[in-house]
Order: sequence, then C-alpha cells, then structure tokens
Amino acid sequence: MTVDKRFEKGDRMREIILMTAIRLISESGIEGVSAAKIAAACDISKSNVFHHFKTIDAILLAVNEMVFEMSLKAIDIDAPNLDVFLERLLMGMLNIGSEARMIYNSFFAFYNRGLYEPKLNVQLREAIAKLQDKLTEHLFYHTLKPAGVNVKLSEIDQAPEYLRQILKSVEHACKTCAVSLFAFMDGLALQLLLNSHSSVSQSDAPTVDLTQHMPMVKSAIAFQILCVKQHLKHPL
Repeated sequence: MTVDKRFEKGDRMREIILMTAIRLISESGIEGVSAAKIAAACDISKSNVFHHFKTIDAILLAVNEMVFEMSLKAIDIDAPNLDVFLERLLMGMLNIGSEARMIYNSFFAFYNRGLYEPKLNVQLREAIAKLQDKLTEHLFYHTLKPAGVNVKLSEIDQAPEYLRQILKSVEHACKTCAVSLFAFMDGLALQLLLNSHSSVSQSDAPTVDLTQHMPMVKSAIAFQILCVKQHLKHPL
C-alpha cells in the first residue's frame, strides 16, 4: 500500500505549524500566537495556515493536546526499579534541553489561562489526571516488581480475592504519591523556568539563581524520593 505524498506533506506542515505555535507561546504566551506570526515563522501564507487549521482556536486546541502528549512521553521513563525511575524523573528536570523548556513554558501558559476559562480548565484537569494516571502506573509497577507480582492496574479486579485488597491498597498509595509527585514537579518546573527566563534575568525583578542553590534543590528532590518510597512500602 502506497501513501499519498500529499498526505505526508500535509501532516508534516501541520506538525511544523504546531511546533511553531508552541515556540511562540513559550516566548510570548498564548496571546502572542497569530496566523500572521505563524505564517511568517514557517515562511508560508496565512491562507496555508488556515488550510490546515480552520481557526486560531483550533491551533491552540491541537497545541494543548500536543503539549500534554509530549508531557506524557516525558513521564514514560524506562527504569529497572523504583529508585532509578524516581531519580530519572526528578533529577532529569534539572538538565532539560531547549525543546523541553519550550514545552514547560507552553504547559504553564495553558495552565495560567485555564484558571480563567472554564472550558480550558476542564481540558487541563482531564490532561493532568492522565499525567497522574501515568505516574500511578509506573509507581504501581515498580512497587510490585520486587515481590514478583506482575499485575497491571487495569487487571486488579481480575486478581484472586486474597490479593485484590492488597493491590487496591497499593493502588491507593500510588495514586496519593502520584498527586504529590506531580505537585512537586509542578512547583520545581515553575521555579526553574521563572529563574532562567531571559526577560526576567534582564529586568530588575528579584530572582533566585537556582544554580547557586542546587545542593539544596537536589536535597529536596532526594527527600521527595524518600517520602515516596516510604509511603509505598507494602507487605506483599
């Protein structure tokens, strides 16, 4: 089966438009996105932009979905055990590249707008719930793995009765830790972005250079990891 090259080209242009919109949002906020700016950055016409997306709102909706899909992939970390998973998850935030920083900026731009727009607020809460569910899956897997229990979250109700209540208890603990971890990551990412943004560093606004406090930041991460591990100790 051959794929029509026009569809491939169209999909590629859609992706370019969305990535350009993400960059504009990360630099100037959601209000900084316009068809004219996207067209100029992509070296295409405005009509070409609207050929792929009917409205700016359609672009923003697609960007919102794309940002959270990328966020899900960032959480989907392959690790041999819970310690390594948590360390890669949290310590990795201290060494993010330019693309990840761009995604974080866009994430918080939608976050802020979601405080005031009911429709976006619902979409954000649904997306955040998915992120927390993904974290819960990883925590659940790594909590059970040392005991040799190979049961997925979706399979708890099919587990034998003697094991089901224990698994539900583990699930509850993992969900609690996932919410706590997400809140911690949320705050850490916001501080890292606030104190590394070029417009902030060039202004007279008081800032905290987190690189000077990296030992303390790493200690906070280590403490968060310890809290999660302690909370996930379950007899199996």
